[in-house]
Amino acid sequence: MSDSARHVRSCTEEGVFVFEYNKNFSKYPTSSNSDRIRFFFNHPQLRKELENWTKDGNKVNHVADTELTSSVVNNDPHKNQAVTKNHRTLGVSLFVKADDERKPIRLMECLQHFNYAILHSSFATEVDRIETSKLFANRSAVFFDLTKFDEALKDIEIALQLGYPFKHKVWIRKARILLLQKKYKEAFDTVKFIQDSQIVGTKEMDKIEEIINSVTKGLTQQNLEKIPESAITNPVLTKRKYNKRSYEENPSFQYASKRLNIAYNDQLSRHVIASENIQPGDILFEEVPFASILLPNKYDHFCYHCHASLDDYIIPCKVCSEVRYCSEECGNISWEEYHSVECLHTSLLQNVGLAQLAVRIVMVAGVDEILNTVKKHQNLNLEDSVAYFRVDKSKVERSINYQRIYSLLEHSDKMKPMDNFIYGKTAAGVTHWLREKTTFFNGRSDEEIYLVGGAILHHICQLISNAQRLYSFCRDEYGEFIEEERSIIGSGIYASTSLMNHSCDPNISTNYKFLPGEGRRLVVKAIREIPVYAEVLNSYGPHYRRHDVRSRQSALSEQYFFECGCDPCQIELDKMKSFVEEFESLNCPSCTFPIYDPKSSLNGPQCPNRNCGVLLDLEKNERLLTEAQELRDKGWNELYGTMEGHNMLHRSYEIYQKIFTPRNWRIASAEDSLARSFISLRQKDKALPYLKRSIENVAARFGRTSNEYGVELCKYVQILQSLGKSEDDEGQKVEVLMDTSFSILENYSPSTD
Repeated sequence: MSDSARHVRSCTEEGVFVFEYNKNFSKYPTSSNSDRIRFFFNHPQLRKELENWTKDGNKVNHVADTELTSSVVNNDPHKNQAVTKNHRTLGVSLFVKADDERKPIRLMECLQHFNYAILHSSFATEVDRIETSKLFANRSAVFFDLTKFDEALKDIEIALQLGYPFKHKVWIRKARILLLQKKYKEAFDTVKFIQDSQIVGTKEMDKIEEIINSVTKGLTQQNLEKIPESAITNPVLTKRKYNKRSYEENPSFQYASKRLNIAYNDQLSRHVIASENIQPGDILFEEVPFASILLPNKYDHFCYHCHASLDDYIIPCKVCSEVRYCSEECGNISWEEYHSVECLHTSLLQNVGLAQLAVRIVMVAGVDEILNTVKKHQNLNLEDSVAYFRVDKSKVERSINYQRIYSLLEHSDKMKPMDNFIYGKTAAGVTHWLREKTTFFNGRSDEEIYLVGGAILHHICQLISNAQRLYSFCRDEYGEFIEEERSIIGSGIYASTSLMNHSCDPNISTNYKFLPGEGRRLVVKAIREIPVYAEVLNSYGPHYRRHDVRSRQSALSEQYFFECGCDPCQIELDKMKSFVEEFESLNCPSCTFPIYDPKSSLNGPQCPNRNCGVLLDLEKNERLLTEAQELRDKGWNELYGTMEGHNMLHRSYEIYQKIFTPRNWRIASAEDSLARSFISLRQKDKALPYLKRSIENVAARFGRTSNEYGVELCKYVQILQSLGKSEDDEGQKVEVLMDTSFSILENYSPSTD
């Protein structure tokens, strides 16, 4: 089975499936995707399997992407009032406890209990909604004590919408919050509403009078004073501003910059070119996906719709307890576009990996648009499909957006027969589920269902090559994004950015900007100059500075079905040597000549120096490497920050120098560790030489426009600044180095501000 087929696996055991495949494939149609779906629906044995899977999908991995299905979370999706009651009781008990030094911790624990209570609370009847309103009112009180006033105000509004019976309590709380936020006019209007509506009794009137007096004083003071700008701006934390050119969307190429154009020729097919000279840092695309999905193990931490981080504020689905949203807006959009179909069935869809995204695509598009688009594409060639992307953005409708998605290449004609069979079975399975367990196909004929099932199969095949992983980024203590600590949270499909061709030496970076209510916006920036008419090139994963040419060619052929002919690939294939080999090279113990290929002779690694030719003792190297690694692990993990630990790191570094050439990545890593160790010992001046050598190695490996180089240079600058230096030992100005590092990092940041 090919690597690409690992995205999709059979619902039966491997051996049984191979037998089933060999037995049935001779009858498997290749004329159209809808015929393939019809085949599965009408084949007695295969139809039986689809029915069994639909009945009990939680127990079967019908289709799997290892990243997606390994995170499947199987919980009861139904609302559970017993769970709600338990968490509410625990939350209230924590909230009413006396104040002490543990109060902030208790409040956070209390908040989590109310979140779970709200998640499982029912909205089904008026009585249920009133009970749920009490939970939102309770949670608003917790947010108030945590001084998270915006969240408290949102919960107050929801509590009132749901019919909260004790309205005076939350209205008074709202007035207090607005007063604390110095929004005196809004606080005054709120108090006036309370008075006019007579929702408070005589006991609460003293509180109202107190708020009125504070509001009056605040309004008077606000009119007398003008807050100086310096009082609200912290110059230390203000980010540097660069003279970046503004992003303007292309009026005839949606989501793309006006500096880009879409082109077509027989050799490159559809591709993206620069319509004017592009500078590093220029934003080239800002695109929202047509559809996206969240990994199941991220449901607790990210909005199910826009995938923004939830922090401590969640809005539940009103029917199931599986998903969370960052706002009512996201919940409403999700319900309207797709969740009303899949609700209470998300655990089944978690088992189909990338096919879940294919299902999400057809849900967002709708049956009518799918049928219309499938018919339009029956005789449409690729060159003509460019017209879908060259549409005045003011006239773009959902139908055009779906037609763009449908026009992306699927490569099923290049896939292995068994892979095609697996994908077909997967599409048939989810189509059968949509027909039998949801209202998606209400009133549709069998032929229409087969056409939609064929579209699902088409999208599954597309996604093997066109799905984009969605990332979340960690920040360091300075608020900067940490490239190495990003984690995959889901997948999405982006039509416009998918038109960029691949190069193992790309000229752009991709990142994600998550905005509540919108979210998952793909931001593409130039990382170096791109002259007018030059092609804008993305990396589909393989990169010549990270992977050898053989592995790159294999990966691209296996998943993307083409042979890469980019400049690095051609150069390395001609030389029969990959760029990365220099950074994996070993030292000849006799003449220190680099040994690039450990398989350089039948007897083992041999020095290529004609005057030497010494065979490398692999067993000795292995012993030395083990010793060095043990020293480094202990010095770094157990004794970091001590002189003993530093000495262990230094001994490890000396052993590495015997085994590896100065360009080997392990040397750069060891030098970086020594620099950090010196810093921990408050000997920053001694860290500089090691950090400088590490930077030069990183520059040689990843290039001087790379994110890796920007990160290392930033660390170097910070040490120079902390030592009070205005320039380094080579006479380079610290201010210039700082500007260089920040401008590089800006090119890889998801920020578009």
